[in-house]
Amino acid sequence: MANVKNQEYTKEMFKDIAFFTLAEPGAMGVGNLMEFITAEGEEFSLFFSEEMPYSKVKEYFPALDDCYWNGPESDESCRTEFVFYLSKDERNFKHTKPPENYTHLYEGFGNHICIRNDYYPVVKPIIRDLIEKNELVNWYTRTGEIIDAIKTLTAEKKEGKMQCD
Repeated sequence: MANVKNQEYTKEMFKDIAFFTLAEPGAMGVGNLMEFITAEGEEFSLFFSEEMPYSKVKEYFPALDDCYWNGPESDESCRTEFVFYLSKDERNFKHTKPPENYTHLYEGFGNHICIRNDYYPVVKPIIRDLIEKNELVNWYTRTGEIIDAIKTLTAEKKEGKMQCD
């Protein structure tokens, strides 16, 4: 993934996001990390920080406006973790709400994958076995295949072979 300095991000970069990941603060692995793949197959990543708070990311990528990240969605099961709420803070009881028009896959331990619905049919076969074996955490081993599938579908859309959503 390309590592772009926070001041180099532009709204244009976020214009056509086909696939992204998000690691909640405190997630297993690298927390506060987002990775993006555009419809053209470009990759970049960012870390939430004082320089690049989540509110700023939402300005660049408005699909995140009504989202909330807190473990699995209410209708998702996650065999790999238990969530214990130690306080009655109402934020603890809100479930993840991904962007509309994206399919959400919970990797576990605070890590999320979101694939735009029009690209999900070409990405799902690439990661189907990982979903079935509860090993989505290994999605990155298929990054090249995912990018190729996204780029191919984008090219087909441009050629008029596929109907766009």
